[in-house]
Amino acid sequence: MESEKVKSSVVEASEFPEWSQENDVYAVPKVVIRHGDKKVEFEGAYPEKMFIQQVMKALEA
Repeated sequence: MESEKVKSSVVEASEFPEWSQENDVYAVPKVVIRHGDKKVEFEGAYPEKMFIQQVMKALEA
């Protein structure tokens, strides 16, 4: 699914160790969801249901 409201970036953590340290990347994948002032982060491969829960958590008012 594609949306103009969603932006994403991918960074190869092993190729940019300084960036990884600055952004507290300790495991991959690391997902950061920002919605307004709210930020939700998690690391590791989440099952789809848990991933959606994290997205919904970021969207809560």
